[in-house]
Amino acid sequence: MEKLKTVLSIILGIILVILLLIAKDYFKLRSEKLLIMKNDLTESYYDTNKLKAMLQENLGEKYTGEIKTDFDNFVLTKVLSSISELENEKYKRYDSFLSIKDMKEYTDSRRDKAENINGKQINQNTYYLDINHFFDGVTFKKVFSLSHQFRNYKNLIIDLRDNSGGTFDELKDVASLFLEKGKVIYQLNYGKEKDCIVSNNGEPFVFDNIVMLTNYNTASVSELFILALKENLSNVKVIGTGTYGKSISYSFRNFKDGSAMVFITSIMVGANNTPIDINGIQPDVMIGNTEDFYNSIIDENKRKDAIESDSKRQFDEALNYLNAKE
Repeated sequence: MEKLKTVLSIILGIILVILLLIAKDYFKLRSEKLLIMKNDLTESYYDTNKLKAMLQENLGEKYTGEIKTDFDNFVLTKVLSSISELENEKYKRYDSFLSIKDMKEYTDSRRDKAENINGKQINQNTYYLDINHFFDGVTFKKVFSLSHQFRNYKNLIIDLRDNSGGTFDELKDVASLFLEKGKVIYQLNYGKEKDCIVSNNGEPFVFDNIVMLTNYNTASVSELFILALKENLSNVKVIGTGTYGKSISYSFRNFKDGSAMVFITSIMVGANNTPIDINGIQPDVMIGNTEDFYNSIIDENKRKDAIESDSKRQFDEALNYLNAKE
């Protein structure tokens, strides 16, 4: 019996080695042309200074000075920028190469926003919850840590203004706080395939009224959050301006050096297959102006005053609406 086990182990080992060699040759064949081109140009081109100058001109701030690294980054940038030209103007930036610096700034800024999620009592019936980003591992913890405060109020104001979106996992967890088990939160269309994400919460928080505040910077996952609550609950009111209008989702391919490739992977739709229009989700009560309007105000102080004035009017309208429901 022991001899048989030994023989079988040897045979299994040989099979694994053969499979690994086949896989190695397969992946080598797939990448052979690009590798040969990179090695030939970076090692054998007659004037590497010219090659470096070309890379620096095209990469700009993404240029590192490491010729092989810059070659890879240049190819990624060229391919992704060419793909992005086929997209709507709003979506072009979601097919791109991000340098190490870009990725750090991207991650840090979104983490910092989510860390500043806060809430407060407005009056004896109403609680205000400011969700400014859906950052993986942060947003749900922040919101849930406040739930012992807001769960006993009749009314909840959820502020999604300037919330540019975030990750699907955080959206699912936060939305599930308000939706009973089995309710569809959102759907993703991958060409012929579709993912349908549902709540798994058996005891969601219940409110008499929920008001959601929006503006032109409310985008992506936060737009799905609006649809998730509005299409599953009958007591949701949206006040503010039209949202950004981002119907696509994108994925990151992170590289070992800290850089990344971002590319569009699917179309996002709401619980009832509701698409996110390119012009955004329109509120039930429109208060405020567009980004173009604010940008047309040349004086920076006047522009800031106009934005703050509209923001206050949106919040006041939310309170007026809730007071009228009493």
